Amino acid sequence: MPYRVTLRTPQCLIVGCCREVAAEVYCGDWAQTLQKMGFRLPHKPRRAGDSRVFICEQHTADVELNARLGGPCWQRLFDY
Repeated sequence: MPYRVTLRTPQCLIVGCCREVAAEVYCGDWAQTLQKMGFRLPHKPRRAGDSRVFICEQHTADVELNARLGGPCWQRLFDY
């Protein structure tokens, strides 16, 4: 399954998903999640302007996906 990270426009981490994003990976899980997604880890801790990992509501609930990513904590972006 191809993944993506974003710099400006929030998009779901699943390539091809066009749903509205609902959450972002918690900063404490950011590096581990990037690594599980197959990206090379940066040499420094996360800073402003670094890539971000977003997810839509449907994929937030995907148990298999969350297991593959190491069970990251998702911070909700909007309160419904």
